[in-house]
Amino acid sequence: MRLAIPLIAGIAIGWMCNIMLLHILSVFALSLVMLSLGMMQFAPKWLFGVGVTVFMLSVGMFVESRQSVEKEPQWSEKKCEYTACLMEMPALRGTNVKVLAELFSGKDSVADNERTKGLVYLYFPRTVDTEILSAGDVVAFESTVSLPRNQGNPYEFDIENYYYIKGVTGTAFVPDGKWELLPYKKSSLQIYALKLRAKVIALYERLGFEKEPLALLSALTLGEKRDFPKDLKESYSAAGASHILALSGLHLGILYMLLAFVFPLRGQKILYRILRELIIVATLWGFAFVAGLSPSVVRSATLFTLISLARLLATDISSVNSLSFAAIVMLLFSPHQLFDVSFQLSFAAVLSILLLAPPLQELAGVYKHGVVYGYLANLFILSVVAQVGTLPFVWYHFGVFPLYFLLTNLFVIPLAFLVLMLVALVSSRMVTFSFSLQAVSSRGIM
Repeated sequence: MRLAIPLIAGIAIGWMCNIMLLHILSVFALSLVMLSLGMMQFAPKWLFGVGVTVFMLSVGMFVESRQSVEKEPQWSEKKCEYTACLMEMPALRGTNVKVLAELFSGKDSVADNERTKGLVYLYFPRTVDTEILSAGDVVAFESTVSLPRNQGNPYEFDIENYYYIKGVTGTAFVPDGKWELLPYKKSSLQIYALKLRAKVIALYERLGFEKEPLALLSALTLGEKRDFPKDLKESYSAAGASHILALSGLHLGILYMLLAFVFPLRGQKILYRILRELIIVATLWGFAFVAGLSPSVVRSATLFTLISLARLLATDISSVNSLSFAAIVMLLFSPHQLFDVSFQLSFAAVLSILLLAPPLQELAGVYKHGVVYGYLANLFILSVVAQVGTLPFVWYHFGVFPLYFLLTNLFVIPLAFLVLMLVALVSSRMVTFSFSLQAVSSRGIM
């Protein structure tokens, strides 16, 4: 924690102040001097600690400055030919179809100040041809890539900053008749996960779910909210239950704690500890895979994987230090995550669970009144404290203070996670069946 806090502060300072590399190196050199002096016998004890704090502060400013360089160069905003691989399942947006794509410039010569590749949101007119588009498809088209720009209205949503944090470099409208579907597809683990998620949604439709019930079930169990009605989303937000519609650290945090409750630590036998953490991590990543490996779910699964690793390697097994270790590793590789709403909600939910849940569990006698009572009490305690931890961020980012969230959590959270567990069982059967079909097919080809 003592290392994570100055690292976060350094990233925030680098983000807000745009500090030059020379100044960062000066702070880094100062930290080395303080560390060197702090290791001498005559130095006061606090000097080494201050040196470490200044060192992590300079590291945070440095990684943020390196990340900011990726914003340049920009697209030329001239009409030209591009090739794009669709990175998600297309979603309907009124009369258009919106999809995130990895874009590559088709120009033979590109100026040094022009971008040649990057993530871009593509908009297609809704036609019969666009209905066949799917994740992994590769299309060629001619259009203009526009840079994300705010409209300049007071109190408007900062779309430039939002896209910048997400790594999206522009948007492009592809006119009808100006694109073609190329005869090859890109294959990756994420694309396979997205197609599996689409199969689960298709299963919901075959079971008779449609419109709002289908949108609710898809959002609740798979994190698919692109077709979720706006008025229904506002109702959940006002009731303090909007967090159950976004698969993130809250869901995986409660799942992690429930798995830790089912597989408690018994002694310090290393083989049992390794097996325990492997089961927990495998379950979390299996859940993330069925949910389409969306960035927020992958980030949360990575967070708990690092926590499991830290708990496995540490001698004192401090949960807060494990969380801090995960934050340090993730922010060193991608410092802009600090300003992502889902990242903030994930860490706030997990931190509140780690700090507030244990005393409440002891007060409620979770481990003294049987497995069923312990499971239900754990579920309620974990969901409530996670909501309490994320409440300030929800209020700040969305301007909503849900007055009824405690009453809502009392009923909605247990029912929501009951549905999640049932869907996880059905989805695991689908994954096993899918792999079995592939194995039979491959043997038939052989």
